[in-house]
Amino acid sequence: KSSMHEDETEPAEVQEVVDVVTTAKLITEVVTAASETVTAASAIITTAEAQVPAATTAVTLTDAPGRRRK
Repeated sequence: KSSMHEDETEPAEVQEVVDVVTTAKLITEVVTAASETVTAASAIITTAEAQVPAATTAVTLTDAPGRRRK
């Protein structure tokens, strides 16, 4: 009877393992997709930050001579 009991519990244990592995795969996919999104957003932010100092410098240079003339 104990061998029969083990046979009955094994499918449940196997199903639990399958569920855990399936969940782990889904989590991995979500984390990978989120990571790609963050990487793309970081690249956009870095590009935008690189352009801001150039624009600020241009504005500063344009305003500086005007202040000296007054």
